[in-house]
Amino acid sequence: MRMKLGHIKLGASDLKRSVKWYTQVLGFEVEDVDALWERLKDKVTVIEPIWDTPWGTRKFTIADPDGNELGFSR
Repeated sequence: MRMKLGHIKLGASDLKRSVKWYTQVLGFEVEDVDALWERLKDKVTVIEPIWDTPWGTRKFTIADPDGNELGFSR
């Protein structure tokens, strides 16, 4: 049986603490979402182009080769 990733969303009660944990503990890098959009938009399947949400974030959504949606926000 083949499983398909449906959705992953990470919430943060303290954004600064979470960024510190993801960068210092896991080794992730923080990147401006606009630069990532510019780099990816012509190379991927776009589900939702970059836009500003009413709650103050800026985001876009793309699909991986299996159709899984990947959302990026700032």
